[in-house]
Amino acid sequence: MLQAIRAMQGLPGMPATAWDRFTAKAVRDVPYPAHAIGAASRGGPLPGPPHDADDDAQRLRDLCVLDGEPLYFQGLSPLGLVGHLVREALIVARASVGEAVLRLDAGTRVELGAPLPLDDEGGFVRYVIAGRDEAVARLEASGDPNALTVARRFRDVREAIQVLAGLWDSRREPLFRATLATLDAATFRVDPWLTGIANRRLSHMAADGAPFRVGAYGWVDSPASYGAGDPAALAPGPTAAGLLHAPSHAQALAAALLRDAAVRYPDDERWNLTIDSAKVRAAAALAERVRLGVHPYEALGLEVEKLAGDWDVVRVLRQTYPLAADQQERRVCDGAAVLDAARRGALPAGLPPSLAATLAPLDDVLDTYADLLVADGAFALATGRGDLAAPAMEAAAGLGSPSQLRALHTPRGATTVAVAAWAVLPAGTAADADPPVRLADPAFADLTGGADPAGQARLAALLGGGETDPPVPALTGGTFEGLGPDADTALKAAAGQDLTDRLATLTAAAQSVRDDLAARDVADPGLGDAVTATAAAWAVDLSGVVASDPVVFLVDPPTPPTAADRRDALVAALTDRLAPALPPGQAGAHVLPLNQTRQRIRALVGRPWLPVLPQVDAGLLPVLRMPPGLDRDWLEIVAAVRPRLAALEAHQLTSVDGGWPAAVGAPQGSTDPWRSPGPVLLAYGPGVTAAAARVAGTKVAVTALDAWTDSVPSRRHTTAAAFGFNAPKSRAPQAILLAVPPDRSTRLTADGLLDVVLETRELVHARGAQRTDRGGLPYATPMPIVHADTPASFARGWPA
Repeated sequence: MLQAIRAMQGLPGMPATAWDRFTAKAVRDVPYPAHAIGAASRGGPLPGPPHDADDDAQRLRDLCVLDGEPLYFQGLSPLGLVGHLVREALIVARASVGEAVLRLDAGTRVELGAPLPLDDEGGFVRYVIAGRDEAVARLEASGDPNALTVARRFRDVREAIQVLAGLWDSRREPLFRATLATLDAATFRVDPWLTGIANRRLSHMAADGAPFRVGAYGWVDSPASYGAGDPAALAPGPTAAGLLHAPSHAQALAAALLRDAAVRYPDDERWNLTIDSAKVRAAAALAERVRLGVHPYEALGLEVEKLAGDWDVVRVLRQTYPLAADQQERRVCDGAAVLDAARRGALPAGLPPSLAATLAPLDDVLDTYADLLVADGAFALATGRGDLAAPAMEAAAGLGSPSQLRALHTPRGATTVAVAAWAVLPAGTAADADPPVRLADPAFADLTGGADPAGQARLAALLGGGETDPPVPALTGGTFEGLGPDADTALKAAAGQDLTDRLATLTAAAQSVRDDLAARDVADPGLGDAVTATAAAWAVDLSGVVASDPVVFLVDPPTPPTAADRRDALVAALTDRLAPALPPGQAGAHVLPLNQTRQRIRALVGRPWLPVLPQVDAGLLPVLRMPPGLDRDWLEIVAAVRPRLAALEAHQLTSVDGGWPAAVGAPQGSTDPWRSPGPVLLAYGPGVTAAAARVAGTKVAVTALDAWTDSVPSRRHTTAAAFGFNAPKSRAPQAILLAVPPDRSTRLTADGLLDVVLETRELVHARGAQRTDRGGLPYATPMPIVHADTPASFARGWPA
């Protein structure tokens, strides 16, 4: 790490130590791991504690959109440790793009493994500057497979950094810890890289469907014999527990604990747990009654009386086995006492002879109830929840209410899918002379043209009208088909600019109307009609205006206000609305959040219920497909739990023309609204057809109806198994060894597997070597580096 810090400051590396030379010798001609490759690019001082984690998520996003030249020579300061690493990664990614595009310009083939001239700053900077966004587009359009790969790698790097920036504010600490761990592995540890090769090969083989074989291995250097004469000693090897199959790893652990006790203590009936589904259902019903506050003996008494059936039999049971001395047959009998008497054949005379046999199944219910509580306690211990084990044991002793019997629940695996529902309308048009309500929302004006006020109100509420902070259309949660990594930024910028331009137009119209009214002569006979029409157009309520002349005002009844009074009130109202419409000096610039701009447009036109839908180019939306039956297959299901979509379902059901068309935007061309891993966009509205066509220059109006993250149950469930096995007195390494063949095209042989196990044994010995072990390894160095040196013998100095 010290060498890395010196390199980033442009300083020469520290002289190699003896340890470094030994390591370099082990890996032959490769420079030792801490050797600086070259001076890093300019970027300001390297951060250090306590400010090395002080990165800003927006600053990380801004780095992604900088071209090579400003990224290299200016960057964004200050940056924390992650910011510096992100900047360096982007510089190298830009340099790779620049190197590839310069090869295209020279007419040579793009080489994926071409090295960058890190020791030639001039050449390196030339590559960085050439790696502009236009160069990425040229590589993608070139048709060269290697050029496409370079472009894809650059976009992958930038997208990964954008994902990191999106998680930075909410998960800063774990991400920073992971960064430090990665630096630790990349700076001086070699074993993660060597084991990573085998792990990657294992992943490829698993993806190809290669069969896996399970076996056991182990070795003991100085074995101790099994003492068969010792009664406390357990014979090593498999036990009579057999194989246990459970829905989850935690349940397998709990089952192993209980089964081991049953095998180890066969004469102890406490561990004889014989349970089936019918017993579990009856015991769960008993537990539910106890959980509601009924005493276990009383709950059992209810079951006894239900099976007894006859009132005369019930009365005798209540008299003979009361729960309390003073209950006088008003409460149920003591169920536990009745079952105990039936078990011993001591029921009172006069009762049906078959009563004991009738009540016998309840013995199993009570026994199962206790067994389930014991199993729940074992499950709590297996999952590290000792605080939950104690209540389960108290319930088993009758001292508390039963727990939720978590050991019985099958955990379901699920994947998360980011889902958004939008409304898409055809874009509307408006001229400067149109009414303010059309200028404010032309798409909504076209949609509701001719509709009654009630219908307008329903559609406005459906589209988010009247809400102070409705969902904003966003393209986050992953990559959408047909769009690039900057799709969300482009969409929000276009929507914000459209609403800002609309606000500027309305502001100019309101100013013009106000100035015209203020300049009109009070003697103008048309002033009253002009005031009435303007007040209606801008939704200004003038009903509370009173006459301004005090003498006239005191007349009983008062004289109505004059046209001049109403004009002055209207001018004052428009002036008040114009004050917050746009920040000073910012007319026409997109500077406000989307919902804040909406609020200002609504306030300016005096209609707080107006949706105010932004209009954007259809090409900014993802690829949409229109499968049939979305109302039935998706909307009907989600509307029951998503209140914002209930209004959409009501519109679809009550519409005389069959409702709005719908479309799906899902990964890989899917039309499945539950497509995992997402993201999934559902679009409804009369503009969906135009949006799905994605004709260049076509505009649509969009608004977000709802957005959430769905959990889709997995089609496959991972279970767990356990089996009984007594470990030997001399224990082998407690580890799982995953062996992969050296050649993926050749199956691993028995001899090859034996070599892997023996080599693993040698590596374990080597890891235990000390610097003073002169009889062992010739130098102290990490285990994988030692393994890279063929002449080194791991058996040197160790017993044969």
